Amino acid sequence: MQKALLFIIVIAVIAAGAYYFFFASKGEVKEINFSETGNLVIDTSDNWYLVYEKPGAPALSVVLNFTGKTKCFEGEAQKKCSALTVEEGERVEVKGYESEGMVEVSEIRFGVEEENNMQEVQLFYYNPENDKDEQENIMCSRDGLVPVTVVLPKDNIIENTIRLLLQGNIPEAAQAEGVTTEYPLEGFELDGAVLDEGILTLTFNDPNNKTIGGSCRVGILWFQIEATALQFPEVDEVKFEPEDIFQP
Repeated sequence: MQKALLFIIVIAVIAAGAYYFFFASKGEVKEINFSETGNLVIDTSDNWYLVYEKPGAPALSVVLNFTGKTKCFEGEAQKKCSALTVEEGERVEVKGYESEGMVEVSEIRFGVEEENNMQEVQLFYYNPENDKDEQENIMCSRDGLVPVTVVLPKDNIIENTIRLLLQGNIPEAAQAEGVTTEYPLEGFELDGAVLDEGILTLTFNDPNNKTIGGSCRVGILWFQIEATALQFPEVDEVKFEPEDIFQP
C-alpha cells in the first residue's frame, strides 16, 4: 500500500534563545553526521523510520524528521517533496543530522538499489488483560502474548527480528491498547543465533542478571522471545544459552 510522505515543519521556539528543534539558533544548520542507505518503514502512528544495517549491528532504525528544508531526489533529479508518493519498504539514501535516535533529514534520495528485500515479521509482546482467569488473576501464560507487525530487511532475518524485539520499541497505538514489555533490559543482548536442523540456539549476554526473578516475570520474558522465533517456518524448537538465564 502506498502512503503519501508528509513533510511537516516542526518549529519549537524557546523565548529565552529563539532555539529551534534540532537547531542551535535560528537559521543555523547542523553539520550532517548521518548518511545511510536503508528501507523506509512506517508504524501504526504514521511515524516514518529508516531501517538499515552496519557490520556487527543489524536492524538499526532511526525516526525520520522531515522539515521545509528537506531536499528530495529521484535518482539525480531533485523533486518537490510534497508531490512524492512513497511505497513502504522502498530503499532510500538519507542524509541529515542525527540526535538521540532521530534524524533531521537534509536530503532523501529515492530509487536507490530498488529491490524486494523486505519481509513482514511479528514481534511478540505482552498484554496482561488478555491473560487473566475468572477471578482476574494474571496467569503468566502465553495467552497474553500479542504480535506487533513490523517490516525488516530479509538478510539475517531471524537474528535481526530477535534483536529488534529486545529493543522494546512498542508502537504508541499498541501501547494504548495495553501492550507492554520489560525489554530492553540493561546490559542484556543477543550474542548470536545458530539454526541447525530446525533447532534455533540463541546465545545471550546478561552481565547484570536482568533475566533472573520471579517465575511469572521470567516466563513472560522467555515466551516473548520464543514466540517471536517460532514464527519462522524453519524453526521447530528454541534453546537459550547459557542455561541459567531466565531462571526464577
